[in-house]
Amino acid sequence: MGISYPLPEQLAQHSGLDSLRYRARYYAYIRIRIRIILVYLVGSRIVPLRVDKEVLEVVDRLVRLGVFSSRSEALRELIKIGIRSYERLARIAQGVEKLLEMERREGRIPVRLDGSLKLLLEERRQG
Repeated sequence: MGISYPLPEQLAQHSGLDSLRYRARYYAYIRIRIRIILVYLVGSRIVPLRVDKEVLEVVDRLVRLGVFSSRSEALRELIKIGIRSYERLARIAQGVEKLLEMERREGRIPVRLDGSLKLLLEERRQG
């Protein structure tokens, strides 16, 4: 037989330490159920993460100032900001990968810049 979890009405039937044990077990059960539901609904995943002491101090300061409500929220949002700032770089890298793939298929560089380098160097000398 597994662990049974009390219903809220059963919590009122116990007093003292027994009540605390029932409540702790009930709330642990609820937390687990909520996590399971959130993973399926939102698609978020729990990821263990190591950060430098300095980074954690900044995160804690932001939480203390009320910018974020928790470390988790702060790290989640800061990661999103970081990813957005690298989107342009990611698009460029994707373009380069496509050019390299075309070069592998065709056996030559797909873009010809006849005279462009010479023109660029002349403009650079003049500027």
